[in-house]
Amino acid sequence: SEFVVIGDGAGGLSISYPRNLAADDAVLSLEISEDLLSWGPVGATLVFEGETPTGDGRAMVEWRASELVTPRGFIRLNASAR
Repeated sequence: SEFVVIGDGAGGLSISYPRNLAADDAVLSLEISEDLLSWGPVGATLVFEGETPTGDGRAMVEWRASELVTPRGFIRLNASAR
């Protein structure tokens, strides 16, 4: 699986990505930017929907935004060591 972003046509979107359940030494976090230079946490822009185990040692992590604050922006998945 991969990082997937789907727009709903009404200004909202859903984001999902796989997480290795055995990777206790890594932290995955979504970050947003308006200019690709300054990145910050998603804060209240996105709501964590949950994780669904896939049965192969991973889980799909799901986030949702019913309405974006800015009409144009960028989202990245950041991986860092715990």
